[in-house]
Amino acid sequence: MDTLLQIGYWSFLPQIGTSILQSAYYQLRSKPAEGTPEYKQHKKNAFITVIILYLIYSIYQENAAIPTNFYEILQISPLATDKQIKIQHRQLSLLYHPDKVQSTDGSSENYFIEIRNAYEILKDPVKRVAYDHFGIKSFECVRCYFYKDYFSDNISSTLAYYAITVIVVSLLSFMKNFSFGRYWRFTSLIGLGAFELYFLVNESDPLPYLFHWRTISEKIILLRHIFMVSSIAILQLGPVLFPYDKRSMRDLLINELEPLLIALNEQSKVQLNTNMHAFDVKSKGFCF
Repeated sequence: MDTLLQIGYWSFLPQIGTSILQSAYYQLRSKPAEGTPEYKQHKKNAFITVIILYLIYSIYQENAAIPTNFYEILQISPLATDKQIKIQHRQLSLLYHPDKVQSTDGSSENYFIEIRNAYEILKDPVKRVAYDHFGIKSFECVRCYFYKDYFSDNISSTLAYYAITVIVVSLLSFMKNFSFGRYWRFTSLIGLGAFELYFLVNESDPLPYLFHWRTISEKIILLRHIFMVSSIAILQLGPVLFPYDKRSMRDLLINELEPLLIALNEQSKVQLNTNMHAFDVKSKGFCF
């Protein structure tokens, strides 16, 4: 559903944004006549600007929409050691204990419970790794005791995501309006899958400084979203930045070969006339 909404937004919002931005630009300078090369260049620049800005906003919005994780509750980095987590839990528990902090709306008591629940997960090495890799949904597994158990239980959803994505990308590639960048999309999807597998088979974060404030599962969410919106952005920008001729291959070949054939024909005429002139001279000489 999120993918369909994104495609829907991207199908009309950039056009609206381009119109608004171009109109605002012409408030600062004179407007050229519509259809002129200058007007078309302004529209192209506005469209590219809107696409890039909307791409950045979409990624920012996706990052902001991710729920608060256990590390943020404990006000600590996902790279924190077990000792640092223990110390931070103790300090926050003392600071927000219901006996010390009273609130009319119960917010302090709720936060104290969140601190305790977050620590219960993160203090357990196996549960912490499972949470980092698959998020809170990993604890729906009641028979998981080791990381390999959590991996086996959650890998099916990952495979399902890529199976559906491959089908969608394949279908789009056969549609005329979505054909641009088809090879780039498949290559990027394969790279994303390899990247995600690399994350999941390592119990520790192999790239801790990539989105360092996020857990592995949240990094995967962001990377998937970046792939999706970047694919749509390239689909929009591609024909503008790299326009291609929509004529058939037969028409293109004829168009390319026609000047060459005309030149060869003219050269043949010149050569034929030269040969005929030489033949006439020899014939006259023979007669004398």
